[in-house]
Amino acid sequence: MMPASMAAAYDLPEDCLRVCDVPADRFVLGGRVLFTGQDAGDMLKISYVRDIKEVDLFDPLFVDALACRLAINVCMSITGRPQLRQALMEEFLKVVLPDAAFANKVQDSSNDQDPLDLIRGMSLKRRRGLPWK
Repeated sequence: MMPASMAAAYDLPEDCLRVCDVPADRFVLGGRVLFTGQDAGDMLKISYVRDIKEVDLFDPLFVDALACRLAINVCMSITGRPQLRQALMEEFLKVVLPDAAFANKVQDSSNDQDPLDLIRGMSLKRRRGLPWK
Protein backbone atom coordinates (compact mmCIF):
# COMPACT_ATOMS: atom_id res chain seq x y z
CA MET A 1 0.00 0.00 0.00
CA MET A 2 1.27 3.47 -0.86
CA PRO A 3 2.17 5.60 2.16
CA ALA A 4 -0.29 8.48 2.67
CA SER A 5 2.34 11.21 2.26
CA MET A 6 3.53 9.89 -1.11
CA ALA A 7 2.17 10.96 -4.51
CA ALA A 8 3.51 8.39 -6.98
CA ALA A 9 4.90 4.86 -7.16
CA TYR A 10 7.47 3.37 -9.55
CA ASP A 11 8.60 -0.24 -9.98
CA LEU A 12 12.35 -0.75 -9.57
CA PRO A 13 14.21 -2.38 -12.49
CA GLU A 14 14.73 -6.12 -12.06
CA ASP A 15 18.53 -5.71 -12.01
CA CYS A 16 18.49 -3.02 -9.28
CA LEU A 17 20.51 -4.02 -6.23
CA ARG A 18 20.58 -0.63 -4.49
CA VAL A 19 19.14 2.79 -5.25
CA CYS A 20 21.84 5.52 -5.19
CA ASP A 21 20.09 8.71 -6.24
CA VAL A 22 16.47 9.74 -6.70
CA PRO A 23 15.56 13.18 -8.10
CA ALA A 24 12.89 13.76 -5.47
CA ASP A 25 12.84 15.58 -2.14
CA ARG A 26 11.09 12.68 -0.42
CA PHE A 27 11.03 9.01 -1.32
CA VAL A 28 10.47 5.68 0.38
CA LEU A 29 11.35 2.19 -0.76
CA GLY A 30 8.76 -0.49 -0.20
CA GLY A 31 9.95 -3.84 -1.47
CA ARG A 32 10.59 -3.43 -5.20
CA VAL A 33 8.59 -0.19 -5.41
CA LEU A 34 9.86 3.38 -5.03
CA PHE A 35 7.32 5.87 -3.67
CA THR A 36 7.93 9.60 -4.18
CA GLY A 37 6.44 12.69 -2.58
CA GLN A 38 5.86 14.40 -5.91
CA ASP A 39 4.58 13.06 -9.19
CA ALA A 40 7.34 12.93 -11.83
CA GLY A 41 5.04 11.82 -14.62
CA ASP A 42 5.33 8.51 -16.39
CA MET A 43 9.09 8.13 -15.91
CA LEU A 44 11.52 8.84 -13.08
CA LYS A 45 15.28 8.79 -13.80
CA ILE A 46 17.33 7.26 -10.99
CA SER A 47 20.89 6.11 -10.36
CA TYR A 48 21.29 2.61 -9.00
CA VAL A 49 23.72 -0.24 -8.52
CA ARG A 50 23.04 -2.81 -11.20
CA ASP A 51 23.46 -6.57 -10.96
CA ILE A 52 25.74 -7.32 -13.92
CA LYS A 53 25.85 -11.00 -14.76
CA GLU A 54 27.85 -10.69 -18.01
CA VAL A 55 31.50 -10.75 -16.93
CA ASP A 56 32.52 -9.11 -20.22
CA LEU A 57 30.89 -5.92 -18.91
CA PHE A 58 33.05 -5.81 -15.74
CA ASP A 59 35.49 -2.93 -15.59
CA PRO A 60 39.11 -4.15 -16.04
CA LEU A 61 40.15 -2.42 -12.80
CA PHE A 62 37.38 -4.26 -10.96
CA VAL A 63 38.65 -7.53 -12.42
CA ASP A 64 42.18 -6.71 -11.22
CA ALA A 65 40.94 -5.84 -7.75
CA LEU A 66 38.81 -8.99 -7.53
CA ALA A 67 41.69 -11.20 -8.73
CA CYS A 68 44.04 -9.64 -6.19
CA ARG A 69 41.55 -10.10 -3.33
CA LEU A 70 40.97 -13.73 -4.32
CA ALA A 71 44.74 -14.31 -4.43
CA ILE A 72 45.05 -12.80 -0.95
CA ASN A 73 42.29 -15.07 0.36
CA VAL A 74 43.73 -18.34 -1.03
CA CYS A 75 47.44 -17.55 -0.85
CA MET A 76 48.17 -19.16 2.53
CA SER A 77 46.27 -22.37 1.82
CA ILE A 78 48.03 -22.80 -1.53
CA THR A 79 51.57 -21.62 -0.79
CA GLY A 80 51.82 -21.54 3.00
CA ARG A 81 53.91 -18.35 2.63
CA PRO A 82 52.73 -15.46 4.83
CA GLN A 83 55.26 -13.15 3.12
CA LEU A 84 53.53 -13.68 -0.22
CA ARG A 85 50.13 -12.92 1.33
CA GLN A 86 51.56 -9.76 2.87
CA ALA A 87 53.09 -8.70 -0.47
CA LEU A 88 49.74 -9.23 -2.23
CA MET A 89 47.94 -7.22 0.45
CA GLU A 90 50.43 -4.36 0.08
CA GLU A 91 50.01 -4.42 -3.72
CA PHE A 92 46.24 -4.34 -3.30
CA LEU A 93 46.30 -1.43 -0.84
CA LYS A 94 49.06 0.61 -2.51
CA VAL A 95 48.46 -0.03 -6.23
CA VAL A 96 45.24 -1.81 -7.19
CA LEU A 97 42.80 0.00 -4.91
CA PRO A 98 44.24 3.50 -5.50
CA ASP A 99 44.21 2.93 -9.29
CA ALA A 100 40.55 1.94 -9.17
CA ALA A 101 39.67 4.87 -6.89
CA PHE A 102 41.50 7.32 -9.17
CA ALA A 103 39.77 5.97 -12.29
CA ASN A 104 36.43 6.22 -10.53
CA LYS A 105 37.09 9.82 -9.52
CA VAL A 106 38.20 10.76 -13.05
CA GLN A 107 35.08 9.18 -14.54
CA ASP A 108 32.83 10.95 -12.02
CA SER A 109 34.17 14.38 -12.98
CA SER A 110 34.63 13.76 -16.72
CA ASN A 111 32.56 15.39 -19.45
CA ASP A 112 33.13 12.36 -21.68
CA GLN A 113 30.43 9.78 -22.19
CA ASP A 114 30.51 7.44 -19.22
CA PRO A 115 29.60 3.85 -20.15
CA LEU A 116 27.47 3.76 -17.02
CA ASP A 117 25.27 6.63 -18.27
CA LEU A 118 22.97 4.05 -19.78
CA ILE A 119 22.56 2.42 -16.38
CA ARG A 120 22.35 5.68 -14.43
CA GLY A 121 19.87 7.12 -16.88
CA MET A 122 17.48 4.21 -16.78
CA SER A 123 14.01 5.27 -15.90
CA LEU A 124 11.38 3.77 -13.71
CA LYS A 125 7.98 3.33 -15.23
CA ARG A 126 5.14 4.57 -13.13
CA ARG A 127 2.79 1.99 -11.73
CA ARG A 128 -0.67 2.35 -13.21
CA GLY A 129 -3.54 0.03 -12.46
CA LEU A 130 -1.29 -2.47 -10.71
CA PRO A 131 -2.25 -3.83 -7.30
CA TRP A 132 -0.21 -2.40 -4.43
CA LYS A 133 1.78 -4.95 -2.50
